[in-house]
Amino acid sequence: MLAGHYRASHKHRSRALLAALSMASSLALADAPLPLAQRLDAIEDVSRFTPLRALPQLAQVEQESRAAPLAERAHYLALACNTHDSLGHHALASKLCDELIELGRQHGDNTTIALGMLTKAYVLFSMNERLQSHELVWQAEKLATNSPTWPCGCG
Repeated sequence: MLAGHYRASHKHRSRALLAALSMASSLALADAPLPLAQRLDAIEDVSRFTPLRALPQLAQVEQESRAAPLAERAHYLALACNTHDSLGHHALASKLCDELIELGRQHGDNTTIALGMLTKAYVLFSMNERLQSHELVWQAEKLATNSPTWPCGCG
């Protein structure tokens, strides 16, 4: 009888220790921030449905995004542009798109230039500048078609 009690208490202690270790490791992981790309993806999801809620989140990652590699900087600028466009801040959105296009030109990256042009086309469309919007879409398509890194894989 005593041996059975010992096994049960040992089993109980093992489970308690395992639970404590599991909880401690999850708390340690919670302290580590997600990579910037994942945080930008999460902000993009928020921006799609509630762009006003995304603004403070964008402000929190702006400095880090502007110092990040090209892909994350481009993602941040496109996201900021789309968010401000959704809120009717067309002048600021257009400025951010121009910054994205210039970033692509500085790095000789047609994918980033095409992304900036396409994003700006949406802003122009929102401003009822249909002709300019369509022209930018066609230009962006030409650049993207010749870019091996365009996300659609059509290059």
